[in-house]
Amino acid sequence: MLFSSAACSKRRGSRSSKNVTECMLEIVYKKGQMCYAIDPDTEELNLFVFSAAGQPVYDAKEQASSGSILLPGMVVSVEYDGYILETYPSQFSGISKISIRDTKANNVDFLVSQISGMFPSTKPSGALDWEIAFSGDTPLSPGEKRALEYILKENWAGASVTVEPQQDEPDVGRILIDFQNVKTDSMDILITVNDGLNAEMVKELHPVLKDGIWTLG
Repeated sequence: MLFSSAACSKRRGSRSSKNVTECMLEIVYKKGQMCYAIDPDTEELNLFVFSAAGQPVYDAKEQASSGSILLPGMVVSVEYDGYILETYPSQFSGISKISIRDTKANNVDFLVSQISGMFPSTKPSGALDWEIAFSGDTPLSPGEKRALEYILKENWAGASVTVEPQQDEPDVGRILIDFQNVKTDSMDILITVNDGLNAEMVKELHPVLKDGIWTLG
């Protein structure tokens, strides 16, 4: 199934080219050459995925490059034929150009890395069902929270992950992410993991933002 996205704008191409549709997206995670992205300007929860391999990619100065320069936190313009595969995450049909437009913070990518790094094998070995909650002044948008949920679930094969559950379930693993002293270029994060078997792990972080990338001092 194919559908047009209301969040993307159609524009007329040159006389020698077909009409194209342009989408502005924020890359929140990259696995190999697969980029996962959200709409950076709305509260929509939709998640998009596209491959950077073999695509015409242009840097912020409109110089031709390769998909290797695409990183989490980058805002990109994706030009395609106007149709999106009705899957989840959504997939573009006929990408013709990807251009870097801006850089934001790599919030989702950073948290995926930090949470997974708390487990010896980068994924839980205790509970199969996990709940993630937030406290403090969270900088994550609703779209970023949904992306975090999906990506951890994909990485933790066989596990169920729910961000901000409506009600607590018994005998599940729980992850609490507390944000404090949140500024434009720094914040304090306390991640508490309880594996559902009464084992608790705690990680304190003070990331600083450098060129759109959260870096630990």
